[in-house]
Amino acid sequence: MDKRTKERFDLFDSLKGEIFFSYKKTDNEGKLTDDRDFVKELVYHLRERGYNVFFAEENLQNYAGKEWEDELYKALNRAQVCIVYCSKKEYFTSKWVSKEWNTFKDRIKNEKDKQLLLIPIYDDVKALPEELNGYQGFCCGDRFFIDKLTKSLNRFFKEREFGVKFELSHYNLDEEYLKENCLDYLTSLSLAETDVKYRFSLGCCYYLGLGIKKDLKRAFYWWERSAKQVSSQVCYFLATYYLLGVENFLEPDYEKGLEFLYSSATQNFALVQNTLGECYYFGEWLSQDYDKAVEWYTKSAEQGYDMAQCYLGVCYEFGNGIEQDYKKAVEWYTKSAEQGYARAQCNLGVCYYIANGVKKDYKKAIYWYTKSAEQGNVTAQFNLGVCYEFGEGVEQDYVKAVEWYTKSAEQGYDMAQCNLGYCYEFGKGVEQDYAKAVEWYTKSAEQCYKDSIKALKRLKKKI
Repeated sequence: MDKRTKERFDLFDSLKGEIFFSYKKTDNEGKLTDDRDFVKELVYHLRERGYNVFFAEENLQNYAGKEWEDELYKALNRAQVCIVYCSKKEYFTSKWVSKEWNTFKDRIKNEKDKQLLLIPIYDDVKALPEELNGYQGFCCGDRFFIDKLTKSLNRFFKEREFGVKFELSHYNLDEEYLKENCLDYLTSLSLAETDVKYRFSLGCCYYLGLGIKKDLKRAFYWWERSAKQVSSQVCYFLATYYLLGVENFLEPDYEKGLEFLYSSATQNFALVQNTLGECYYFGEWLSQDYDKAVEWYTKSAEQGYDMAQCYLGVCYEFGNGIEQDYKKAVEWYTKSAEQGYARAQCNLGVCYYIANGVKKDYKKAIYWYTKSAEQGNVTAQFNLGVCYEFGEGVEQDYVKAVEWYTKSAEQGYDMAQCNLGYCYEFGKGVEQDYAKAVEWYTKSAEQCYKDSIKALKRLKKKI
């Protein structure tokens, strides 16, 4: 998750409900599938981010037979989110996997008083059964797959409450102000014809029950009336609610949500233009279309929006939706990095490190890695560790290498965990400690990182 989004979500604490994973564990010959390894890694990533994930292989290891099946369906029936991943169409339609996601689909249909989310994950969208085509899914081959999935889950669990409060900040309002002035809003209906702020504020009073009985229908009535006066912020705000739905009141309405999203974006609201770019780039709510992603990223980036500048750089670097151009990638990464966007700073550092679009310059790579790493970017922290370990752009310093590997490893980055294990195994920058080496190699190996799996085998022969 990008820093800006994380800061917004951190404003409002909310219990993250249970996530259930459906996947094909073994193939027809009884061998463990690659799908199982992928899901195990994904479970680890989500748990590291604080999610309560049910993973049958671990949670039900003490059960068998009918008791195992009963416990499995108890978990499925209490989960708020079901993520189904299959690499092949025949896995999606296999007996147990299809039974699980169909059971959850029935819950969505029959338990309308609950907010539930079904997320298909695939290698190839063509593998999805027709029954899953209407659900918001993700392609695991996407470079930003984890960020995208995490962002979607955060939206699902937190953004209901966040949405109103974030939008209030656009109008310099707070709940106490609305509560104190609710009567004035109700008795000054003449303002409804001219004042967008008035309409939006009255909708908030109804939505939050401030000074008046809570009434979601009236809330949306006033919000939509304010949107008709062409307020880009309110259109974005409403788009969020229609795309995500409102628990116990509003089912997601993608067509209406996208209508409001486009309305906001066409008013040159840079944040929303970037959001549309993301929707097209990742195939979220819209069919994946790199050309259109570039179009909207460009509109946003040209207004100086740092996140869009970074993602536009990514498009140029990898030739997604536009002719590959490393120099253009560096240009946009630089614009974003100079505004302090951590991902762009890391990407720019990589360009200087490997000479993509610029001359190789380890010192500049170190400069940008450091800027990014100090903001907590795990990749930059790892890259900085590598530079200190091998003396690239800085004086070789194993202690510093261990420091940065540790920061990255503690955030779950598999390559950093492996390198940190190596440092403990051979006493580089730290006192030699086989137990610590095994600990970090194991964490990395559990994410299926091959170098760590090999290192564990090697080390166990020593001890």
